[in-house]
Amino acid sequence: MNLNEFELNLIERTDCGTSAARKLRAQNKALVSIYGADFAAKSAYIDYDVLDKAVHSKTLFNKFTNLHLGKEKLLAFAKVVQ
Repeated sequence: MNLNEFELNLIERTDCGTSAARKLRAQNKALVSIYGADFAAKSAYIDYDVLDKAVHSKTLFNKFTNLHLGKEKLLAFAKVVQ
C-alpha cells in the first residue's frame, strides 16, 4: 500500500431489506453499496466507528481505497458518504 491508497475491511450483507438494515444500524454498523462497471452492485457493512474515523481524518477522500470484501479485493474511489 502506498500513500495514495487506503484500506477498509467490509462484511458482505446476506440479508437485505428494511428490518435487516435497522438491525445492523442498531449494532453500530454502516451500510455500504459498491457499484462498478465491471461487476454487479454489492451490499456490505462496516463498523460505524471505523468508517467515521476514516471520513473525519480525510483519508478516505481523494485516494484510492482497497475494499476487502470476503476474499475479494476491490479498488474503489469514494464519491459520496451520507
